[in-house]
Amino acid sequence: MIIVSGLLFAVLPAKAQKNEDMVWDVLIQKPGGPPAVSPLPTELQLKYHYMEKQIFVHFTVNSFTGKEWGDGTENPDVFNPEKLDCEQWVKVAKETGYNTMCLTVKHHDGFCLWPSQHTEHSVKNSKWRNGKGDVVREFADACKKHRVNISYYLSPWDRHDKRYGREAYNEYFIRQLKELMIEYGPVRGFWFDGAFGGKTDGSCLTPFAWAEYFKVIRKYAPDAFIEMMGPDIGWVKNEAAVSPKENWYFESVPYKTASGVRPGEFPVAYIGHVYSQEDEASVKAGGQPNYKATEVLRYMPREANTSIIGSWFWHPGQKPKSPQQLRDIYFSSVGRGSTLMLNLTPDTDGLFPDEQVEALKLLDHELNMIFKRDFAHKKKVIANKTWNQDRRFSAEKVLDGEQDTYWAGEYQDFTGILELDLEEEHTINVFELREPVHMGQRVSAFQVDYVSRTNQWVKLYEGTTVGYKKLIRFPAVTAQKFRLHIKDARTTPLISEFSLYFNPFDKRTDPNDYDPKKTKTGTREEEAI
Repeated sequence: MIIVSGLLFAVLPAKAQKNEDMVWDVLIQKPGGPPAVSPLPTELQLKYHYMEKQIFVHFTVNSFTGKEWGDGTENPDVFNPEKLDCEQWVKVAKETGYNTMCLTVKHHDGFCLWPSQHTEHSVKNSKWRNGKGDVVREFADACKKHRVNISYYLSPWDRHDKRYGREAYNEYFIRQLKELMIEYGPVRGFWFDGAFGGKTDGSCLTPFAWAEYFKVIRKYAPDAFIEMMGPDIGWVKNEAAVSPKENWYFESVPYKTASGVRPGEFPVAYIGHVYSQEDEASVKAGGQPNYKATEVLRYMPREANTSIIGSWFWHPGQKPKSPQQLRDIYFSSVGRGSTLMLNLTPDTDGLFPDEQVEALKLLDHELNMIFKRDFAHKKKVIANKTWNQDRRFSAEKVLDGEQDTYWAGEYQDFTGILELDLEEEHTINVFELREPVHMGQRVSAFQVDYVSRTNQWVKLYEGTTVGYKKLIRFPAVTAQKFRLHIKDARTTPLISEFSLYFNPFDKRTDPNDYDPKKTKTGTREEEAI
């Protein structure tokens, strides 16, 4: 790969553009081919895209008290999952196509699911297995046995520990991070939320040493992604797993939130200046008059989280969401280019309830049925333009089933048309588009059409971003020819996949009904972050 430093003056869509004077790095990845355009994903971020979905597991004293947020005063003896079987959890995940699981090892109540050396508030002081039990050990062993990636949610907010809010707590938190990575690895992910128990008006800053946390993780688990409040993976900003329809994988560096968890002010970077901890206070807007201030973007995939029931923790009598709701969740998360993080809730026995297991298996079965046959695979496709007429970037690449091969339009031409001929009529109600995001996200406006039986092009859907994956449902049509019309892009458009499917499970005819309701899971997390 040849790396070339320089400027690329590309057109950003209005909603993504905050500063007309953007700085880009240009990477030429194939000799004579289209250049990649930053911001570009890291290797960790690409792997995260390909993961597509993971299982979240919320399990602690709250599962026994009926609370969603424990207050830290819970007696450890309340935790007593007599039939705990972490292998059941992992087998269910593996059998339904999930290769990563994230366990809540400590929630806001501060109770630890492993016998941590750094606190007494843990399973070692519960009556469960006479204080000899270790949920995290059994979880990690089961994951390794079944080749499932291990991820942990260690809540930064702690309502039990007296050190919370002081530097001593950051030291404690870092020791626990090291303990998890050294004793319960290999860790492939960490999930951190932004709840911190302070005011939400911006007057109270979080007491967390984020930069130090991240540094420790990079040292002891360099292959681990850090999501939600981390530098690798962002959030869709709701607990219904509803990604935005216009989903750009961009974020300003550093990013400022109301709680100040990522401090910084616009403009956020200075050309020729190195941002360090020592001069943090001086690197502000206007603080360095000799440097040119400009906004800098970084690549940031999104995770979309929700629970299979109406809460994060198990409560008696709660039923899973309906098959239709779970399909909607999949299409509004993975289908909009984010990674789905679907929470299951072990009961007081320490098992995934049968109803949740059956709901997850049914969802997996239905998705396998929907995507079993791609009616477009290796059919006929033509493009109205191709990069230098180079066969490496020809239209056929969008039908070969490979994410890393792609059709490319012409140099700095932001439009393009791909016409697909299925050779015979098929009934279709789902289409899929993908961009080769390792080359940078590009498309900002597109339309999909089909040829009706009166031989007229009819619009099926009009959208904005594509990204890693775009899945669109619509009322079924029976047709032979379909067309993708790219109307605008940041730079030369690239498309890696154009697929067509039939979904036999959705009977609705109004495409506006396809979004899940934006209801909360029953927690207060959204308000706290």
